[in-house]
Amino acid sequence: MPTTLRPQNDLISLQQASTLLGVHPSTLRLWADQGKLKAFRTAGGHRRFSLIEVRALAARQTMPAQPEPRNAQLIIHSALGRARMEATSGGLADEPWYQQIDEAAREHHREMGRRLLGLTLHYLSAHDERALLLSEGRALGAEYGTLALRHGLSLGDAMRAYLRFRDLLLESVVQMNEVAGGKSSGDALATYRRVNEFANEVLIAMVAAHQE
Repeated sequence: MPTTLRPQNDLISLQQASTLLGVHPSTLRLWADQGKLKAFRTAGGHRRFSLIEVRALAARQTMPAQPEPRNAQLIIHSALGRARMEATSGGLADEPWYQQIDEAAREHHREMGRRLLGLTLHYLSAHDERALLLSEGRALGAEYGTLALRHGLSLGDAMRAYLRFRDLLLESVVQMNEVAGGKSSGDALATYRRVNEFANEVLIAMVAAHQE
């Protein structure tokens, strides 16, 4: 269980720690209860975490070389955490395009988002199957465009929805480099470009399907 708050000034909130680690706050609470990461309590009972220890835990889960499977998984895991926080405590619910679709459509979009994350993970890790994965990504993009049209979303709103999701991926790449101390800027840039390359192909296919 979390211990009494220590006086050091390197402590960060539950929300900040979960963002750095790319996990949902409930997952971080569980880790604290299991002793995976030490937590401290404020006088008001709120959890605080050592920034140094959080960065160390995040760095242990990354690899400084090419985007190997483990590093790619961490990026995707971070994006999932960000997406959940966007849906629960972020500004997603205030977006006009999000209010326009019903819960069934939102769940369909979430399911497609998980598929897109899976394809992105494979694309980051693969070496010989990228052409096939790009083809699958384009097919998913076309499905995005058709679904958006079916739910009455304009092309502009469909692009806003997709780009918001894509930004979560790109921000996660930057975040992983930051928590690792920013020592692998070349590797981070290569990963960033690879994610963007894949995401852009999906976007182009989405636009084409919507227009057709």
